[in-house]
Amino acid sequence: MLSKTTRSGFEPEAIIFDMDGLLIDSERPNKKAWKGAAAEMGHYLSDEMYHSFIGRGTDECERELKKEFGESFSLEEHRNIRRDIHKEVTIHGIRYLSGVVALVSWLYEKNIPMALATSSFRKEVPRRVGELLPYLITYSGREDAAHGKPEPDLYLVTSEKMNIDPARILVLEDSNPGVEAAYRAGMKVIMVPDMLTPTLQSEQYSLFIAENLVEVRNWLRQRIK
Repeated sequence: MLSKTTRSGFEPEAIIFDMDGLLIDSERPNKKAWKGAAAEMGHYLSDEMYHSFIGRGTDECERELKKEFGESFSLEEHRNIRRDIHKEVTIHGIRYLSGVVALVSWLYEKNIPMALATSSFRKEVPRRVGELLPYLITYSGREDAAHGKPEPDLYLVTSEKMNIDPARILVLEDSNPGVEAAYRAGMKVIMVPDMLTPTLQSEQYSLFIAENLVEVRNWLRQRIK
């Protein structure tokens, strides 16, 4: 649903997508893996704490686990268990979220350059985005930036690869840290929440809050002819 923060004059020259929770339905399997691994190790990882991880790099999230559960908490064991759980819950693959394929296809037809900036490792992108990969002119992962979201580094690195002025780029994000990162990079951003409720800051930083990518496509069709 369009929020009161909608601004109508912006015409993007390029789009940068987030990946997890925006293009692919990966946050739910991730949540099961992280919470399940903690439970197997005798710890309770609350929904609130996991939701605070969304949009942030794994290293940073693991530091939070160590702080929460103590120095004796084995990150290596947690990684191994959550990897096994994740394989089990994604045995049939990870699905695209609503409106993804139609939006990407339409942007390609309109010759709008597209890229991806994710807090996941870059090497994971081809496998996870699948058939969408050829539509992207470039993509960046957490190893490409000195600091993860909400710092702007990842989006600035991606705009440099695209050779496009950040002020002419529209970012599509599902997380509050990602929205902040895009805004601080000098880009316009639309938030498409998946598992998170937008903060007041995200509402202020976003052009608007969209229900899904179908709504984003309808908005763009009024601006890109």
